[in-house]
Amino acid sequence: MHYPMINNWLVFKRLSEYEEKVNDCLCDDEYILGWDIACFARKLNGKRNPYTIDSRYSRTEVDHMLNALREHDLLRDNNVLMKEFGTIFYTLWIPKCSRNLRIFAGFYSLALDLLWIPIFCLGAWLYCQNFPLGGEDFYLLGSFGGLIAGVLLHELGHMFTGLRYGARVFEMGVMIQHFMPGAYVLLESDKVKSKKGRVAINAAGVKSNVLFAGICLLLACVLPGLGMPLLVAAINNVLLALINVIFIAGLDGTSIIEEYLGVHNIAKVGKTILFSRKRRRSLLSKGLTGYAIMAVGMVVQFLQLALPLLIGINLLEVISCFV
Repeated sequence: MHYPMINNWLVFKRLSEYEEKVNDCLCDDEYILGWDIACFARKLNGKRNPYTIDSRYSRTEVDHMLNALREHDLLRDNNVLMKEFGTIFYTLWIPKCSRNLRIFAGFYSLALDLLWIPIFCLGAWLYCQNFPLGGEDFYLLGSFGGLIAGVLLHELGHMFTGLRYGARVFEMGVMIQHFMPGAYVLLESDKVKSKKGRVAINAAGVKSNVLFAGICLLLACVLPGLGMPLLVAAINNVLLALINVIFIAGLDGTSIIEEYLGVHNIAKVGKTILFSRKRRRSLLSKGLTGYAIMAVGMVVQFLQLALPLLIGINLLEVISCFV
């Protein structure tokens, strides 16, 4: 991205001959822009010089429109989506949702649904038959390489499954959040009408990690000289999958259970349950569903407290590798 770019999560809708409405899909905010500046904004793709987009506008007029867009936070100047102390989000890919990409995403997601369990079971069974443990010198490569590949494949699973079910996919990138590295995908699944589709989108990351773990185990049987690093990569991806199904706010497991229970922000519900007797009585009166919501909410609250401890243990394990 060499030039300013309009935020890729904006949707433009013509209101009249003179105005357009801009909807920010991430913040759910709306803005009204004049037709001229809206037309100019849609052409800002990060690759075109804004001063040569339309010869009718002088440099001063272009500067005025750019400043107006920046005042509303509708413009970005580089691949850094967000930057704060200990946190940075960096855009790697802004997919153009073409027909070919949606077809590929459909095949990818379907293959993921069909293969993730069989490939993992086959890989685990074959590995247990042979136990190839060669390549101990590449232990760290398998550990960190497996984690990096697993995190990226996790987000690709969300993205392609989202495209399959009609979600709006805005971008994919890498991040450091609160000093912890990772990856992210920005998508809007509110347009996905079926609960099955929304659950599939949330579950796709976990399926991707399990599938990749199975592939690593199969490769270890084919390449026994790299058995140890491939085993470590497989174990790390299984751990990634397990961590993501834990009922912690923001992780896939919580999103999936929220869809099934029809409850939004289960962590907030759990906090309310702990401190409100009236809320507990109300849930208990709903029968089995109420009991399930109350149980999950309390588990989420407990795990929210346990998460810092888990992160600390992981950091100590990483440090111990270099001591």
